[in-house]
Amino acid sequence: MGFKRPFALVLSLLLLAGLLSGCNLLSGRKSDAEDAVSITWKVHNEAIKDEDGTKLLDMKITYPEIDNPENKEGIAKINEYFKNQFDDFLSRIMSEGVKTAKEDRKAKESAGYDFYPHWYYLSSTVEYNANGLLSVLSEYQEYTGGAHPTTTWTAGTFNVSDGRKLELTDVLGGTEEEALQKVYSVVKEQIKAVEGTNDFVYFDDWEEGIVKYYNKNDFFLSPKSIKFFYQLYTIAPYAAGIRIFELPYDKAGKLPIDVREIKVSEYEKEVYEAVGRLIDNNLKAFRDIFGLHMLPMDIPENRPEDQVFFPVVDDEFVSFVQLEQFVRNTYVKKEADSLLGSGKYKDVDGKLHGDITKDGGMGYYVNWNDYRYEIKNIRKDSADLVIYVVDDSPAGKEDVTIEVKLLKENDKWLLERMFM
Repeated sequence: MGFKRPFALVLSLLLLAGLLSGCNLLSGRKSDAEDAVSITWKVHNEAIKDEDGTKLLDMKITYPEIDNPENKEGIAKINEYFKNQFDDFLSRIMSEGVKTAKEDRKAKESAGYDFYPHWYYLSSTVEYNANGLLSVLSEYQEYTGGAHPTTTWTAGTFNVSDGRKLELTDVLGGTEEEALQKVYSVVKEQIKAVEGTNDFVYFDDWEEGIVKYYNKNDFFLSPKSIKFFYQLYTIAPYAAGIRIFELPYDKAGKLPIDVREIKVSEYEKEVYEAVGRLIDNNLKAFRDIFGLHMLPMDIPENRPEDQVFFPVVDDEFVSFVQLEQFVRNTYVKKEADSLLGSGKYKDVDGKLHGDITKDGGMGYYVNWNDYRYEIKNIRKDSADLVIYVVDDSPAGKEDVTIEVKLLKENDKWLLERMFM
């Protein structure tokens, strides 16, 4: 049985057609892929507050920048494309996003409800990077106070030599109508194949929907196939997610571009999937838990002189177990044991308590709102993470390079140490 479509499609308020940015899977470091490009990732974090200091929204944008030491025109065009998308996206958040958050806050408070900050995340994966072709898939998520976040995908495939963004016809050949008919044929065949099974999750009118709701820009190259996708709510319910269909290269016939199957190691994918979270976790650990500051504590005004441990008041870390899980999901065992054994925190009847005598500040001026990173020497159980930041101290700005190992331990990628 299919599903009825909601009355209206829920679409992203701030989505730009063709928006790309992000956090990748394939580094482009030479492996078995021919003519691959090398990529670093630029990150922008920002929290926007209202006039009274209340946080309105958080954003995190990660977008690729291709290394271009020889100043090649094609690469420069692709980099300009991503930079322009970043600038446009940021300006929309700062205008429409802030306005929406302020209106939501006012409405919630007038109705007696709690306001929760909105958030906007943009991250990407490099899905194909070989043979002079670069294909990037971006995922845009926003939460503006509804029942759940909204997710939208965008994609772009580029000819690296001249920087041109390829159209569907450039990949499949023929006229636009002929290319679209190829897409519809692939999609229809794969949906028909799951009719009557638990994998059939489509609306009753899916056959009309695959034509009506397909966007000719919604395709990308993967290591083994051309993939086509449909946004949320177009041909299936929200719970079914974004639907993906693929045309393997060995079944695609003669194509107008030289795209071939490439091999990508699973551990390389895993590293790139984990690195953004690990950098964020390290920043939180250093800035808010173990380094610059400690977690906030409930300290009475007239405390006993001999009392130094007080309960932590943080919704994320109510118990020591929660703190331990966070630390062990970020660092290898040796570093996690060292941090947890530092004496800054302890378990008191199941609750997390902190030692106020160990809460000391220090001068620190590194700008973590904007930084770049790359991953080198990826192996089965180790990789090198290199981060480029700016130390904006009173003495002046200074470029800083941070190098740290990524190690795979107990089947998880973790940081070798806490860095600052």
